[in-house]
Amino acid sequence: MLRNFVEQLNDDELDTPYRAGGWTVRQVVHHIADNNMNAYFRFKRALTEDCPLVPSYQQDKWADLADYMMPANCSLSLIDAIYSRFVTLLKSLNHEDFHRTMNSEAFGMLRLDTAVQRFLRHDRHHLEQIRGVKQI
Repeated sequence: MLRNFVEQLNDDELDTPYRAGGWTVRQVVHHIADNNMNAYFRFKRALTEDCPLVPSYQQDKWADLADYMMPANCSLSLIDAIYSRFVTLLKSLNHEDFHRTMNSEAFGMLRLDTAVQRFLRHDRHHLEQIRGVKQI
């Protein structure tokens, strides 16, 4: 869904902030890829370690780095790949696996079932921001 919408946008729209003072659509797409990589990494650590401390990152500073000016397709491909890996991983888990925990610097103790919900909510939230650019 994200790819279908973003690929319809031209460069001017990709470089339009979703709100005054906010990130551009291009930055949001790259942020989603970075966030998803981090979420996947944290999730796998929680499956293989006992309640690991999982780091946060300074997303606003990441958005200022040069790779956030790359074509959006680079991150769209990465997002597709991470979703594919995540789905495969999630399908392999049993009910008890979702009760495993991680200790997030940003959110404190999280169970994996809650982490999945946060992950999905995060991406839907940003998709709505991107959709709003066409309405500005």
